Amino acid sequence: MPGLFRPALLAVVIFALSVVFIFDRQRVLTEQISSMFDRVELIKEEQLRLSVMHDRFASDVNKTMSVMRSQDRQIEILDQQSRRYNLRFLGIPEREDQDLLSLVSEIIERKMGITIGGRGIESAKRIDEGVRPRPVLVKFSRWKEKSRVAHKRKSLPKSMEIEDDLTDFQKSIKFQLKEIARKAEREGKGVRWYGKQLFVDGKEIKLEDVRT
Repeated sequence: MPGLFRPALLAVVIFALSVVFIFDRQRVLTEQISSMFDRVELIKEEQLRLSVMHDRFASDVNKTMSVMRSQDRQIEILDQQSRRYNLRFLGIPEREDQDLLSLVSEIIERKMGITIGGRGIESAKRIDEGVRPRPVLVKFSRWKEKSRVAHKRKSLPKSMEIEDDLTDFQKSIKFQLKEIARKAEREGKGVRWYGKQLFVDGKEIKLEDVRT
C-alpha cells in the first residue's frame, strides 16, 4: 500500500501544479486581453479626436474658400467696372511723338463719322502685348460716346479693329463661347450671335453651360 500511495500522491501534486499553472496562464492572458481592449479604446478615442479635428479643418477650409471666391467675384466686378468706358484700337500705325488722343479722335471722326465733343476721350495710350503695332487703350469720359464708337466699329478699314477691353475672366468665357459655336456649326446646328449672347438651335448658352 505505501508503494501505491506515493505515485498517487505524486499524480495529485502534478495535477494541482498543472491547475495552478493553467489558472496563472489564464490570468496572464486575461490581463493581456484586457490591456489590448484598453489600447483599442484609446485608439478609438484618438480616431474620434482626429475625425473631429478633420471635420473642423475641412469646415475652416470650406469657409476660407468661400470667402476667397466671394473676394474674387468682387475683384472681378470692380475690374469690369474699371474697364467699362474702355475700348482697344488695333492696327493704328506707330510713329514717334504721336499725339494718340488727337489721332484717335481723328480716326473716329474721319473714318467712323462720329464727332466726339471736348473731353469725350479721357485718355489714350499704347499697351505692350508683344505685337506691333501695339494696341491703343482708349478710355472715354462718357458711356454714350463709347457706345456710339463700339456700335460703328465695323465701319473702320480692314486694317483696323476695335475690341472691348475685357478682363481675363471675360476673355476666357468669350473664347469658350466661340469654341462652342464652332463645334455647333461643325455639327450642323443653327448658331446665332445677338451681341455677346450665343444661341445654338434657338437656345441661349448660359454662363454655367460654358463652365461645365
